[in-house]
Amino acid sequence: MMTPRPGDERSRVWPVGLGRRLCRRPYPDGSLRFLLGCSLLLTLLFVALQVTHPRLIGFLEDRWYDHLLTQLPAGPRSSEVVIVDLDERSLGRYGRWPWPRSQVAQLLSSIQSLGPRVIGLDILFADLDASAGAPGAGGHPDQVLAKTLASGTYVLGYAFSFDAEKNAGNDCFLAPLSLVEVASGAPGREPAWFRAEGVVCNLPELTAAASAAGFFNVALDRDGILRRAPLLLEYQGRFYPSLALAMVQQFWGNPQLTLYRSPLGAEALGAGESRAPLDPKGNLLLRFRGGKGAFATFSALDLLEGRVNGEWLRDKLVVVGTSAAGLREQIATPLANNGLGVEVHATLADNLLRGDFLKRSSSEAGWVLLLTLAVALISTLVLLGSRPLVGALVHVGIGLILWQGGLLLLDRQGLYLPTVLPILFIGGNFTLLTLGKYIQEQRLVSQRSQELATAQNFIMQALTALAEIRDSETGHHILRTQKYARVLCEDLVTIPRFARALTPDTVEMICRLAPLHDIGKVGVPDCLLRKRGQLDEAEFEEIKKHTILGLKAIETAEARVGGYVDYTLQIAKDIVYCHHEWWNGGGYPQGLRGEEIPLAGRLMALVDVYDALVSKRIYKEAVSHSEAVQIILEGSGAQFDPELVEAFLRGQERWGSIALSFADEGSGLAEG
Repeated sequence: MMTPRPGDERSRVWPVGLGRRLCRRPYPDGSLRFLLGCSLLLTLLFVALQVTHPRLIGFLEDRWYDHLLTQLPAGPRSSEVVIVDLDERSLGRYGRWPWPRSQVAQLLSSIQSLGPRVIGLDILFADLDASAGAPGAGGHPDQVLAKTLASGTYVLGYAFSFDAEKNAGNDCFLAPLSLVEVASGAPGREPAWFRAEGVVCNLPELTAAASAAGFFNVALDRDGILRRAPLLLEYQGRFYPSLALAMVQQFWGNPQLTLYRSPLGAEALGAGESRAPLDPKGNLLLRFRGGKGAFATFSALDLLEGRVNGEWLRDKLVVVGTSAAGLREQIATPLANNGLGVEVHATLADNLLRGDFLKRSSSEAGWVLLLTLAVALISTLVLLGSRPLVGALVHVGIGLILWQGGLLLLDRQGLYLPTVLPILFIGGNFTLLTLGKYIQEQRLVSQRSQELATAQNFIMQALTALAEIRDSETGHHILRTQKYARVLCEDLVTIPRFARALTPDTVEMICRLAPLHDIGKVGVPDCLLRKRGQLDEAEFEEIKKHTILGLKAIETAEARVGGYVDYTLQIAKDIVYCHHEWWNGGGYPQGLRGEEIPLAGRLMALVDVYDALVSKRIYKEAVSHSEAVQIILEGSGAQFDPELVEAFLRGQERWGSIALSFADEGSGLAEG
């Protein structure tokens, strides 16, 4: 084997050779580099998407998170959080909302009598009780409610506003969080957590009577779905808790809270050994426990009428809210489009009490980037080094691993790793490289088919030329027979029954194979082929054998290549063996009659006779075109297929033009 020298062209393509050895699959020159380049460009595109993280990627990651969340097991019902529902039954019995504050106080007293540890109200009492008349025995209804709130551990809710033009709440009494702040990193840009401009709060006497208060506000994502909720936000330079956080604080006995923060914003909120992971805005990802039935829920009507077992509420955290139509706050969540506000507060409180959090790593972008690059490398090597089916199965396997791995990580560790980008890359790279390989292979097949067609044509021309040398015919004979055959076929395809047989490919093969019709003459003695004048009967019988000799030559070639037979060879045999058969059965070698004669043989019979008539041969002179037409017309129904003769007559002028244009030198062909 020769070693390429420096500067040798072969020495400059060693990466392709290396790629071929690595992939162990042959590729045309340049195609491997093309496929690798496509995969590299796709990888760079996905890396850019990961780094720039456009809104579309964020949307896809959120949707993928929703999908994974629906696949998580719901887990056992919360053992510490209970909902009391002001439902349709309750309003139907005690009247529409708002109830008199004394009625609300009676409901809260009924709940308190069953021994819950904390009662939170997803209800706002911002105005005086408009339904109150003269004070009753217990005083004004608002005073009655205030006394009830002071008798137990109650947490009220209020709402922050973020519109400076609607600033309100200057007279509100709010209790800010007592936080220990632990900062990491050098001071940077302004932290990202929410900052309120105003607040809508409860009546001061109610706020003063309650043990604590927290805000109702939740943070919907851009697509209107609630996936996270703020635990705290800033108002007038102080931090305030959410309703759920305020309830949990009371449930735990007001432990010291620690805010862990970075220059970008919040990182986590700690209480004792519990540490809730937050995003920079102070949001906690909600781990929903399912739809309806995730929390034990009791109707306010059953509590007011004493039909609730005390053990069901003892030492629980109770959230009071409503599911009544027209009053309930419907929120879209990953699990439902009609979630209730009270259920959101219950879910957030349940997550804090269980310490069962979902989180996103601050370094997730780097991990996803590494995962994408690893997937890109594996995907490209597999696709370039294996068959399409194997590549497809491997890619499906990788996709399943990424999907189930992300689900397992979310379930066991509470960590959401957005694997949607690597999964999209798997699909994109598979599609791109499979399509690229298909295009390259089609180009290679087309190139090889062209080379094969050229080789076949060369062999046919060589064989024909060999026969012509012995039969004293010229190369113009080849061109004429091909063109005659094409004109005849073009006329025949206008007839439906011939159109089905004469497809474009079949016509092309007949035209290419037509010159082979007399190949069997290579086995006929020269003395007969070059004899001047008429042949006697014995000599004619010997000449007739050229059809058999031609067929035998093709069949011998077939046998030597393992008996391979295709449509092309069958047409060649029909032309060689049957072009002297007559329509009336008077031809040779078999004496076939009518449509027993293959169509290609009938076509070649007419083409051969016409060319023989208008061409000068060693044993005869040429006749004029008009004479040849007359002779063929007389042979219709005897020597020739009548329908082929009709087609010949329709195109006879073209036949005459071909005969003149490609006449042999000194043929003596007349234009008559």
